[in-house]
Amino acid sequence: MAVNERYDAFQREAVDNIVADFREDAKGRYLLVIPTGGGKTTTAVKAVSGIYDSGLLGPADRVMWVVHRDELRLQARDSFSKFSAIADRPGLPGRIDILMLSEVKQYLAANPDIRLSVIDEAHHVAAKSYQPLFSRLGLGILGLTATPSRHDGQPLQFTRESYSIGFPDLVKMGVLLRPTVIEVEGGKYD
Repeated sequence: MAVNERYDAFQREAVDNIVADFREDAKGRYLLVIPTGGGKTTTAVKAVSGIYDSGLLGPADRVMWVVHRDELRLQARDSFSKFSAIADRPGLPGRIDILMLSEVKQYLAANPDIRLSVIDEAHHVAAKSYQPLFSRLGLGILGLTATPSRHDGQPLQFTRESYSIGFPDLVKMGVLLRPTVIEVEGGKYD
């Protein structure tokens, strides 16, 4: 089985679950949990496309994609561009506003009718800077993370996990490689 087919095998299920959750409650707060390297961003891009395809969002509706690092912004842009070219969805990237977290408050004020936000690295949402998103009652939220719990014990404000797959499952599927751990004796290093 080709690598793309291995990814498609679990991403299809994830997209179906996400679309079903938003169909049940368009204002819900859901998590997509996939380990690093497992294709969270691509899966979420496919889910956003599926949400549009299902009619939950209309052609004029925009999606707010929130990141806290510039490389995540670039990754999201690249993922939307690649997906839209492969899936023949040329208009999709133009419906997505990829924002830095610092831009969210102003964006929400200017776009009171926004209905869906995607939050990359959603395990950070316990921070006060994310509260403008969660205080918007009509806003559906899809959070992306590899780590759905926090070491400081702060709760994440999500209804449930729409989809979760673990590292061992992705290794078994041939999507991720099992790392080789090499113990190194201590010493002084420059």
